[in-house]
Amino acid sequence: ADDEWEEATMDTGACVSISPEDKYPEYNIEPTKDSEAGATYKSALKGGAAIQDKGLKRINVTMSNGAKRRMNIKVGNVHKTLICAADIVDKGQTIVISNKWGSYIMNDKTEETVPIIRKKRIYLLRYKVNKPDEKNDNSINGVQSQVPSGQKQCPNGRQGTRP
Repeated sequence: ADDEWEEATMDTGACVSISPEDKYPEYNIEPTKDSEAGATYKSALKGGAAIQDKGLKRINVTMSNGAKRRMNIKVGNVHKTLICAADIVDKGQTIVISNKWGSYIMNDKTEETVPIIRKKRIYLLRYKVNKPDEKNDNSINGVQSQVPSGQKQCPNGRQGTRP
């Protein structure tokens, strides 16, 4: 339903951002060079089967702070959505996970942030999935932050200043 929050696990060990094939059924799977070449990824599970790259979904989402994003997620035989930390960092973002400063992704140019939520020992991105036809040029795995108010959001909740 439109009011349901989704969660994706932030993973510093993942080589790609990936979700189950049946997740986000309203979005089409786009073939990629990797999927057409038969690319596979190794599971962290000892002796686990290779995960076949089946293509890409470009998911329009609203993050837990209200910011609109597009998540570029590969599709494969996994049981939950994983967000590759390297994808985010390689696109000009800083990831902070701290008991003192909070946990968030910060755009290196705009300093706008997206919260990272901790549940027990797992760090998550929380979002609502929007309709596929909703125009959105921002990408969480190439995050160009756009907070609805147009103001900077700093990790400690103050506007316009850094901790």
